[in-house]
Amino acid sequence: MFALRVPAEYGGQGRDAVSTGIALEELARADLSVCYPVLNAALISGVLAANGTAEQLARWLPPIARGEAVRAALVESGTGLSAERTRRALEAHGIGPHDLAWIVVTHVHLDHAGGAGELARRFPSATVVVHPRGARHLADPERLTASARAVHGDLMDTVYGPMTPVEPQRIRAVEDGEEIDLGDRRLRVVHTPGHAPHHLVVRDDSTGVLFAGDAAGVRVDGMTSARPACPPPHFDRDATVAGMRRMAELKPNRLLLTHFGDPGDPAAFLDDAEQRLRRWCSVAERLAAGDEAELEAELLRRFAADESMPADDPERFAVMGGFASNAVGLRQWARSRTGREEVGTDALR
Repeated sequence: MFALRVPAEYGGQGRDAVSTGIALEELARADLSVCYPVLNAALISGVLAANGTAEQLARWLPPIARGEAVRAALVESGTGLSAERTRRALEAHGIGPHDLAWIVVTHVHLDHAGGAGELARRFPSATVVVHPRGARHLADPERLTASARAVHGDLMDTVYGPMTPVEPQRIRAVEDGEEIDLGDRRLRVVHTPGHAPHHLVVRDDSTGVLFAGDAAGVRVDGMTSARPACPPPHFDRDATVAGMRRMAELKPNRLLLTHFGDPGDPAAFLDDAEQRLRRWCSVAERLAAGDEAELEAELLRRFAADESMPADDPERFAVMGGFASNAVGLRQWARSRTGREEVGTDALR
């Protein structure tokens, strides 16, 4: 039954939409729960047959025709406020409430994991994948959200939203090198601390695509380079550089930043991101004895124009990776190197 809409040359029946619909009606009349996965297979194979490349058709359609399990994964949940938009996007791609097997978060900052609990509620078959140091904050996000509110203030209500706890039995804490089974492929987890001590990236070994989270910086369309992402309280330059080099060693065919998208040639991008980060850190070390406002002003003076930041999108970037938050993180890092850093609020210890 899974082969209804798969073309005959890929092992299917090649049925049209009308005859497939009649078959699904009869199946639903007998058992609606059995009909649902067959319906999803028909929708997905129909879309693929109409729009896929030759390579995609050869990879996906034969296993669908054979009824083999293909398990969907979502990398990054987004914020709590974006959960409904994400659900609609998944639904538009034929992924229903019981079709999502994995929700992978690269770290537990609220723009990456804030929606994990709400999406887990809406997709009850999904397991949430996280670094071991972040797992407890998904199960009990109270300290994390309190700390975030102290930093972000009213943005918690307008940008991030609430963080729903994830049931502990649905959390999988993954070690470096572990794999996530999608049926027809595996995702490999690589720990990349630096931006945060609980950061990881995910590589699809079948395509060479690397989901980089914030490990190599952030950018918006139109920028000529990425901006370093150095948030408090745990930013670490040396660990970040080591993570970038480890990503380069994976030789990805494509790099995908959570903020936002494909920056182009992975090797060139990662090399540029490392050099840019080092320049920012040099400024922070020079001004470590000063205050955050002084460091922010110097970062703006030295680097803002160099980014070619689109003039019509300043607020978007101020929220996700502004000079102010980077100045706080860089100053804490620089002062910690000289033993002068005061202890601040920290929900991730």
